[in-house]
Amino acid sequence: MEKKNGFTLIEVLTVIIIIGIIMMVAVPAVSEYILRSDDASYASDVKAFIEDIKSAYQMKEYGELVKSDEVMIVPIENVEFEKGNSEESPYGKYIKSKSYIIIIPENNGYHFYANIVDESGTGVVMKQDNELNKEAVEKNITSKINNWESYIEASNVFNYKGKNYSMCELRDIETLEMTREDAILVLCQK
Repeated sequence: MEKKNGFTLIEVLTVIIIIGIIMMVAVPAVSEYILRSDDASYASDVKAFIEDIKSAYQMKEYGELVKSDEVMIVPIENVEFEKGNSEESPYGKYIKSKSYIIIIPENNGYHFYANIVDESGTGVVMKQDNELNKEAVEKNITSKINNWESYIEASNVFNYKGKNYSMCELRDIETLEMTREDAILVLCQK
């Protein structure tokens, strides 16, 4: 009997089925890995915003430090993007008018909380700098964020741990490299 070169139809179908099964398992796993990587990148960007604002705050670039009965709201518009930083998250551009860092004096120090959102509705809602990891990134928060006005309007009243704060000072801070002025809010406990 003569030996044929090539594959039979059954052999080809078997290989295709095996490849299909491998793809069914691999594609969701790879997709999940990419999403987790994007979330980690998002959290890393937010940490960078906080670090930039923390540094400027400690150097009193926003004026005097807040007292124990005050909080400060700093929009991320005040972040000077350095080489390598992006004004976009892995999911879309940050909505700067609805993204800010809140500085709250607590326990003989200051805590920095992030409220950040992008155009896709992905963001971080009231997370402290040490809580930022991929799990801190929330999807589909557009319904929450749509209720936020710009940081000035949203901050007329602020409630934190049962204490109410209202606007008591609006600071215009001139940045070193830009001519525009950015509004920094200081809220006082009422």
